[in-house]
Amino acid sequence: MWIIPIVSSVLYLIGGQGFKAARWFIGLPIFAISILTGHSWYSIFSVLTYWIATSAVSYGEKMWTTKLFGKWVSMGLAGLAMGLASIVVLGAFWGAIQGIVAMVSFLALKWLDDTDRLKNPWQELCRGFFGTIVYFIA
Repeated sequence: MWIIPIVSSVLYLIGGQGFKAARWFIGLPIFAISILTGHSWYSIFSVLTYWIATSAVSYGEKMWTTKLFGKWVSMGLAGLAMGLASIVVLGAFWGAIQGIVAMVSFLALKWLDDTDRLKNPWQELCRGFFGTIVYFIA
């Protein structure tokens, strides 16, 4: 399962560099890797949960969450949603931990971006990585 954060980083980066659908497909390799490592068939739902997390609950000027709550809350919600998308594979406990870790990470990365300490492509690589980092230990 350790490869999931690496694959997610690459797909998240590709999604930010022009091929947006790459982010939506993060759930596909997660499902495949999960099945190969003996996880439940419920892992198929990671395709749906990651698609929702990376398309419907995202950040950016045009996103409904940004318009409704502002940039910071939108970024936090995007991280939370990406982390919680892992519940179908990791279970409720580790999925909730992943949600919190991803939310905090997305907010820290936003601060680093806003203060010109860390910019793209590192921002996108880190979001993909920290959005799935709990797969390293679960």
